[in-house]
Amino acid sequence: MRFVAILLYAAVLLMLIHTNFKAKEREGRLAKQVRSVLVTAMLITFSYLLLLFSNNYIFSSIWYSIYFMSMDWLCFALLEYALIYIDPSKHFPKTRLATVLILSVDSVSIALNVKFGHIFHYKATRWDGKIWLAVTGTQLFNVHLAICYFLLGLCFFELLRAAYRSPKLYRAKYENVVIGLLVVVFVNAFFVYTSLIVDLSVLTYGFAGIIFYNYTFEYLPKILAVRASSVMVHFYSDPILVFDMDGACITANQIAVKRFSVGEKSSYGNQENVLSEFCEQYKICKKEELNKKFTKEKKIKTKQGAIFYRIEYNILRDKKKQEIGYYFLLHDMTEEITARNREWYLMTHDRLTGLYNREYFYEQTKKMLEAHPDTEFVIVCSNIGQFKLVNEFFDVEFGNNILKNIADTMRKNATEKSVYGRLGSDRFAICIPAKSYDERWFLDDTGKIEVKDIHNYNPPFCERHQCVMKHFG
Repeated sequence: MRFVAILLYAAVLLMLIHTNFKAKEREGRLAKQVRSVLVTAMLITFSYLLLLFSNNYIFSSIWYSIYFMSMDWLCFALLEYALIYIDPSKHFPKTRLATVLILSVDSVSIALNVKFGHIFHYKATRWDGKIWLAVTGTQLFNVHLAICYFLLGLCFFELLRAAYRSPKLYRAKYENVVIGLLVVVFVNAFFVYTSLIVDLSVLTYGFAGIIFYNYTFEYLPKILAVRASSVMVHFYSDPILVFDMDGACITANQIAVKRFSVGEKSSYGNQENVLSEFCEQYKICKKEELNKKFTKEKKIKTKQGAIFYRIEYNILRDKKKQEIGYYFLLHDMTEEITARNREWYLMTHDRLTGLYNREYFYEQTKKMLEAHPDTEFVIVCSNIGQFKLVNEFFDVEFGNNILKNIADTMRKNATEKSVYGRLGSDRFAICIPAKSYDERWFLDDTGKIEVKDIHNYNPPFCERHQCVMKHFG
């Protein structure tokens, strides 16, 4: 049993030393105070570890004194930790000096116990076949305990008051520390007021120091970052979804829930896989793409219909660049893309007929010829003879209908490798593979058209490609 206790105390001591080295990398008042808690916890654990090896009266008296003195200063360090934890910029109260004086007097009194035995004395007992000196306290020992519990009581008071005054988001920051301290106090009180041979409550001091460090600097910042993100999402007008490390949806604003059902418990069978299932259901990305941030534009079919989104995916990280969660921000670009497409259409198409305009016809014809250098193409150009007379005798609307009919004829007879457009006024053109071209379809649908001098129209790209120019009018 003694050997097991020695191993436990040694393990906790090593963890405290390791945690203290990690704490030295931190800066600021809170980090400094956490180190104070860790150092006093180390001293308490170390002194009690040495007591486990001792059966000598003088040696035990010295280390018991150091152990109880360290208890005073651990409680004081915890109180200052609580005050700085609540408000790092706040100065210590004026009563700090008086508290230090009281603790100093108590520490001196405990140190003198080695000579006078006025605070605690020892009772020899057998433990694992060896002598073990157990402590029996006097009335002054109760004063020492009262000082320690008073300081811890102040810790509870300040933390609970801060929790009461804080927004719900930050209450867990204080409540969890209070729970940790309560466990330490109850375990300690149990061993103090029972007649058990070994005070295992010392282990809780070590564990508390380690837990407070990790909670203060590792776990808590990540949780608060994710929770703060969860609160902020509701200020966005676009859908935003926040996921934790397990892929569970922590929060989604109202528009995200309305369009994607994410956040509704019935939406997915396994809540831990919501992130990957969400991406799979809406075909946003593959699972392996979630390892790095990306931005893409995609049309997504939602409960409110198909919507164009600019999708921003990013990874939430803490100051150490460690991942703490993920989020999707989906910006509705439906109107923007519709306007963009409309603008592009007007720039490249003839408004009356819907065919390519002159510039875009040239551009697309050039691409077609370059994409099929071994294919012979025919470019057919046409215009309507005396078209001005048609407009003058029948009106502009009648003339427009003729132009639309010519455009429909081109659409009907064009092949996959064809490019056609309106070059201006009554002039049309189509680029079509020679083997697919049949002059009869054009003449049958548009009437008799006479051949016109091709030298009046000879696009520059025809000089570099196999194409035959045919003009009709």
